[in-house]
Amino acid sequence: MTVAPETGNEPAPKEGEDKQPEDGKQPEAKQPDKGGEDKSADQRAAELEAENNRLKRTISERDKADRKAAEKKAADEGKHEEAARLAQERAEKAETDLQAERRTTRGLKIAGELKFNNPTIALKLIDADQLDDDKAAKAALEKLASDEPGLLAETTRRRSAQITEGDAPNADMNAQLRKAFGRG
Repeated sequence: MTVAPETGNEPAPKEGEDKQPEDGKQPEAKQPDKGGEDKSADQRAAELEAENNRLKRTISERDKADRKAAEKKAADEGKHEEAARLAQERAEKAETDLQAERRTTRGLKIAGELKFNNPTIALKLIDADQLDDDKAAKAALEKLASDEPGLLAETTRRRSAQITEGDAPNADMNAQLRKAFGRG
């Protein structure tokens, strides 16, 4: 670009060219206004580093807080999972106990109907799995009654009646004892 001698008419700069002052010196870069303070580059670098360190501490503290919150949440979830597991175990045990009680009740009812002398003993002599339904329980107890008729109340009453009537041999124990000791 050429400059006309002191005419005051200067051609406009071309695109991409900066307007240069008449003395040919480069213009100084403008510094951002710092509130009227004139700080050196070292001071500004120290301030920026201090700010950077403060931000790093803040981030570190937030990360620690986030980790603690995550750990607490995991621990709480673990507690909830443990409580749920224990509740499930209690429910399963209660269900098992209820099924056992139902079997016992079913067996005692059927054993009573079949006139067992002691229904509890009769239940101990059969497999508990046979008490799961009425038909299987009745079949198992009827088989036990046919295999062991002495467990039935009628059989026991008949034997007692035979002994008291004297039909059974050696029915009178007192007479046997007197005879054994030579007194009678």
